[in-house]
Amino acid sequence: MTRLVPRGKDTDDYKDTGCDFSVSCFTCPLAQCKHDHPPGRQAKLMDRDTEIVHLSSVEGWRPMRIADHVGVSKRTVQRVVEREKVVMP
Repeated sequence: MTRLVPRGKDTDDYKDTGCDFSVSCFTCPLAQCKHDHPPGRQAKLMDRDTEIVHLSSVEGWRPMRIADHVGVSKRTVQRVVEREKVVMP
């Protein structure tokens, strides 16, 4: 996998120091950088919200069905959909 480092005034002094997983970003075996994902609860909420958006916009599920499937309230589904500007069926 080729990894590109952006160039510009903010990155001219970039040093590839890697992280605790790999000594270099360019040789890292991870498909996506571990720093691109927020830790803990926020990551779980993002995954949940992504699923809600998918079920609503792609699968065409109604809010109550999504709420039952994901284990949240119908209002939570409506908030996520509204925040993400999804057109509901």
